[in-house]
Amino acid sequence: MFPLPVENAYDEILRQPKFSILRRLVLKSYLLIRVLSETNQNFTIFAPTNEAFNNLPAGTLKKLENNVPLLTQTLVKAFISNIYYKASFMDGMNLIGIAQNTIQLTFHRHDFIISDGETRAKISGTDFSVLNGVIHSIDNILLKRDNTDEIIG
Repeated sequence: MFPLPVENAYDEILRQPKFSILRRLVLKSYLLIRVLSETNQNFTIFAPTNEAFNNLPAGTLKKLENNVPLLTQTLVKAFISNIYYKASFMDGMNLIGIAQNTIQLTFHRHDFIISDGETRAKISGTDFSVLNGVIHSIDNILLKRDNTDEIIG
């Protein structure tokens, strides 16, 4: 895909203003920095935008910031093994995450949606080519919640 990438996923997230909250969170986790910088593997990364973080329920962002293992586990759920550009998206497609989780991709009213079975996110921007894959921006965070609406790992 053009333009040819010159940065890895980590550098692209650092550079893009719409990922400034994600950037702040990634810098808290050595594992996230390492995975996003890795150039020996290829990934599809569904990266939450600032809007996605700003739409979280009150206190949720602070909880993620203060709990690096939960933060890492939450964000890694949207990192997919292999590269999937928008041109390869198909309705009903199941994508396998690097954490061995499944993300389902569906097409709904002109939009592609990803879901972990509990939370959905619309893909709001596609095909940011990077040296180690591709980044797609999403408008929601894939969060697992318990019956009290608390975030769980």
